[in-house]
Amino acid sequence: MHWREEYKRRLSTAVDAMKLVKSGDLAYLPIAGPRVLPGALYRHCVENNTAIDLRVGAPLTDPGWFQAGHEETFRIEFELFIGDFARHAMDEGRATYLPNLFSLNYKDTDEGRPESRIVDVFLVSVTPPDDDGYVSFGAHNWNKRSHTRLHPNVAIASAWSGSDSDDLKIVTNNPKFQVKDPEYVLDLRTIAQNDNFYAMNNALSVDLTGQINSESVFGARMINGTGGQPEFQIGAALSRGGRGITLLPSTALDGAVSRVVAQHEAGAIITVPRYFADTVVTEYGIARLWGKNHRQRARELVAVAHLDFRAELKQAADRL
Repeated sequence: MHWREEYKRRLSTAVDAMKLVKSGDLAYLPIAGPRVLPGALYRHCVENNTAIDLRVGAPLTDPGWFQAGHEETFRIEFELFIGDFARHAMDEGRATYLPNLFSLNYKDTDEGRPESRIVDVFLVSVTPPDDDGYVSFGAHNWNKRSHTRLHPNVAIASAWSGSDSDDLKIVTNNPKFQVKDPEYVLDLRTIAQNDNFYAMNNALSVDLTGQINSESVFGARMINGTGGQPEFQIGAALSRGGRGITLLPSTALDGAVSRVVAQHEAGAIITVPRYFADTVVTEYGIARLWGKNHRQRARELVAVAHLDFRAELKQAADRL
């Protein structure tokens, strides 16, 4: 059968496609997923009392499942990102979080572990078929990185999110720009093979020993997931000449709270352990932590904290 005939045979409306979803299924909505299918899935489950497990990579739309009253129908788990859009569902206990990494996301599945759970329903948008019948996931999704040693003079990405139409014109069918699986791009072994690899990520807070929190505030309230930060931070540490750089303003809440803290609050989530902390930058300067003990690190971090909090932080540093 010619691919065009098979393609026409498989065409379906969103409503009919969602009829395939059964109670107990695990449905996965990836980063930058489709725009039409989520609404059809929501209506199908609500109208037919179909309770599912719903994994969301980075929520960009809410057909209703993040709202109160649907906890029994949609058992929601976020992975990698949460964001402002759906944070209320976490705050109010209607969703949970799946801790994993881009690079190891499918380790249990790939290795056939008995505890692995296979995704039953994968909702995704693709490009129209090309002349040979192939489709792709398009030029959207997460993170752009250049791997100069493994792929000299080529820009490698897991996707080209953040690109505008002019950027995509340059990228499309250009051999200097390549997309590879996140399992490869964010693999620590891949990153570490590139000399002088610099990783730059944001954080919410850092304590005086160098523990970096990029996920939670006020203790355990989750603001976001890990994204690719752990892999890039550790990969940069393993790269010859590499450096992991953490960027954050010195304060939050209009200056009322210091982001450099003596200790993280109970329940705070540590995204980067202190033994992988490297360089921390605020508007007050650069704290170089690598190779320094706790007291030395504390002095570095006090020096880049906001002036209003330095005296208090110095007292805490003296106790380390």
